[in-house]
Amino acid sequence: MEACRPCLSCYVFALLVIFSSLASSQKKPNILIFIVDDLGYADLGCFGNDSLATPHIDKIATEGAKLTHNLAGESICTPSRAALLTGRYPVRTGLVPSRGGLSEYIRVIIFTANSGGLPRNETTFAKALLETGYSTGPLLNYSSWFCLKSSPGPYFLAAILNLALFWRVYDPCIKVTPGLVGKWHLGLSRDTVDDFHYHPLNHGFQYFYGLPLTNLRNCDSGGAVLDHIFPNWRMQMAVFMIIVALTGFTSYFLNKISTLSFMVLLIAPLILVYPVFLVDIVYQNFNCILMRNFDLVEQPVILDNLTARFTDESIRFMVTHKDDPFLLVVSYAKVHTALFTTDYFKGHSGHSPYGDNVEEMDWSVGQIMDALEELGVKNNTFVYFTSDNGPHLEEVARNSEYEGGWKGIYKGGKGQSWEGGIRVPTLVSWPSHIQPGIEIDEPTNGIDLFPTVLDIAGASMPNDRIIDGRNLIPLLTQQNKYSPHKFMYHYCAKAVHAVRYRPRSGHTTWKAHFMTPKYTPGTEACFGYAVCGCYESQTITHNPPLLFEITADPSESTPISPDDERYQPVVDNILEDLRRHKSNVDSVPSQIDYFWWYPRLQICCNFPYCSCRENITELAHYPGKTHQEN
Repeated sequence: MEACRPCLSCYVFALLVIFSSLASSQKKPNILIFIVDDLGYADLGCFGNDSLATPHIDKIATEGAKLTHNLAGESICTPSRAALLTGRYPVRTGLVPSRGGLSEYIRVIIFTANSGGLPRNETTFAKALLETGYSTGPLLNYSSWFCLKSSPGPYFLAAILNLALFWRVYDPCIKVTPGLVGKWHLGLSRDTVDDFHYHPLNHGFQYFYGLPLTNLRNCDSGGAVLDHIFPNWRMQMAVFMIIVALTGFTSYFLNKISTLSFMVLLIAPLILVYPVFLVDIVYQNFNCILMRNFDLVEQPVILDNLTARFTDESIRFMVTHKDDPFLLVVSYAKVHTALFTTDYFKGHSGHSPYGDNVEEMDWSVGQIMDALEELGVKNNTFVYFTSDNGPHLEEVARNSEYEGGWKGIYKGGKGQSWEGGIRVPTLVSWPSHIQPGIEIDEPTNGIDLFPTVLDIAGASMPNDRIIDGRNLIPLLTQQNKYSPHKFMYHYCAKAVHAVRYRPRSGHTTWKAHFMTPKYTPGTEACFGYAVCGCYESQTITHNPPLLFEITADPSESTPISPDDERYQPVVDNILEDLRRHKSNVDSVPSQIDYFWWYPRLQICCNFPYCSCRENITELAHYPGKTHQEN
């Protein structure tokens, strides 16, 4: 035993030297993710917009990497967000509608009180990081006794000395704290009103402040989604009721129908029409709600200062967790309609309410990024900024003013697999790892965020499911020069509308379209619907597929002729891989099919009024305040 003491002393000394030399390099980074709703590719200064002022977002581009060929995991809110969180195509998670039925035309979750959502057996990056924590590798072997109450094995004295001297740097009990501020849109409850089966806190997040559903026109007292799709629906229904009533009275008094038939003729239309009017009346109160964790704090949500509140909550979260690694997702309700800003930003852009919204969102990003710097953690924070999909081209107000974003040179918009619907402005910064001011033109995807975040955190990839995303760190740090994807699949619901092919040599990326939407003539949109549809009744099938050399023709204006010698070899490669891909996509129940409103699942504060207001003190971060006041 005496002979072992020198060895033990040497071992302890070696440990101290090794750990002290690694002290500065092994502190785990923070992760900050910004998700904007319906932002157009060309809405930002760093992506070519010279009309709107976005200096704070542009600064992220200057300090990091601009991903000019980044694609959304799907072309519309709910499935795109599921893809971003899980690293999997939405067809694998069920966040897509089935063919046939009303859900085919909906494509997203539309009520807080429906029974569908992101299944609990899916692993979000928040859950993966929460389960793994930010332990420091080898140290856990010696200090596990303190966290896990298991035997630390031999060299107990070494473990104690190690912990005493380096606990704060290497604390294996420290877990990443995942927080979500803003829009969720992936379901709330399934069986009972308070089971919160799909709530963010049941998907790995430890803090949530935001909208369990989304921002919609109905959330503003002056608008409704039905008004947008069917501008004259109230008048049409009123005329319909009058015609039915007059027909019934005339037929009855002319003895053409019985009393029973007359009553049925009067009552049946009321039964059919009343729910539509009822939904229109109560939709705002029932669905435009604000929650803090599991508590309902505002019903309906007041939009005007919502971005300022999200900003305040985000900064407060970072301040609280500045000494430990944190994951924060800031998911804006902007720039989706209803368009809203504080008074300070009304008219600020000098262009339109949409421009005002973009500039207020930029202000919020700036406040949060400034806070990172003031906390001294910016250099060790991975920042990812993106949009969930392209601009909403069908968004036209009652006064005929366009209220969507700008797609630049790209064709199509939200809900479509043309580039305008899925190519999204994306920025990444991590000063300690990513060179400033670089531009990456290789194809990347929102599904890549999952494996990238796990790699940054030192977490293991799930081995019980297919992960479609790829780790972007080698590309971002310029260790690799090619996209990590050879093929990408652009789904619209359960249908593969297009496939992107990046060969492992050269600079060309190809894209084949198998289905494209039926446009309103003279437009690149589907007016009369919220967005374009996915299945055969609303699409054009292309056989042979349309093939574009997307690097040379990013606006998809000139398809390659099937007679071109390049066409067949490229299409053959795409078709072969598409067959392989489809063979490993299992059929899962559609969560969007459970879109019906269920009264038993309706959350309500101050029953039966379903109305309450958040108790807000003065916000520390508010548009118009000077930086010193903030």
